[in-house]
Amino acid sequence: MIKRLITDWKWIINPPENYGWYHLMWLAIMIAATILSCVFLAKKHNKKTDDKFIFSIGFMLIVIEIYKQIFYTLDAGRYQWYSFPFQFCSVPMFVAFIAPLIKKESIKEAMYKFLATFGLIAGISVMLYPDSTLNTPYITILVHTMLWHSSMVVMGVYLIVARGYGKNI
Repeated sequence: MIKRLITDWKWIINPPENYGWYHLMWLAIMIAATILSCVFLAKKHNKKTDDKFIFSIGFMLIVIEIYKQIFYTLDAGRYQWYSFPFQFCSVPMFVAFIAPLIKKESIKEAMYKFLATFGLIAGISVMLYPDSTLNTPYITILVHTMLWHSSMVVMGVYLIVARGYGKNI
């Protein structure tokens, strides 16, 4: 029963295509979330706001990653080591969850700069060319992927705007 509840959410026809309606919808969601976070949070930011915002994204990424791990394990009947969360795009999950808890400002600042650059570039790369991420028939994994990478973009732009990274370039 639980296995079916988690793994039986399949795309009815074919998986979505690059720049099809599903991809364009997520690009619009990402752009809207980025603008909203910059207008309502980044303009009035302080260190506490930054920490809460980044921690909440890190927490959300951990929750959806746990779902993905359970999904792949239940779907295959055993743990799928290829999906172990030490991959290129998994790093921001750990950094976003840990950075707000760091007390030493120089270390926290380095972690936030990492999220602003690495997270933004990795997120944009996948969001603009999601070919390898849209090839699954599972709706929840598609939502996971698009939510994951669009969150990386939102977080990166937020930190650049709120913290003023790049002003000295």
